[in-house]
Amino acid sequence: MMEHFMTHETFRKGLSTYLSAHGNRTAEPDDLFANLDSQYIQDFPNRPVSVKTVMDTWTLQSGHPVITITRNYTSGAITVTQ
Repeated sequence: MMEHFMTHETFRKGLSTYLSAHGNRTAEPDDLFANLDSQYIQDFPNRPVSVKTVMDTWTLQSGHPVITITRNYTSGAITVTQ
């Protein structure tokens, strides 16, 4: 998900920085978000929102998403709803 709004290259560079800094010890999600956000700022200085703001809407939600997949065997079409 993060890779899609940050771009593949920005995500990869931010993740590499995170793994270099935290690869051998425990870390919090905010540590990952801070490293990704730092790279995001470098690559997109006028970004509209921080990585943490986007991810908190996802990671702080309780429960889990319910996904329904319907397949039409005649046409081969698949419909995914949440």
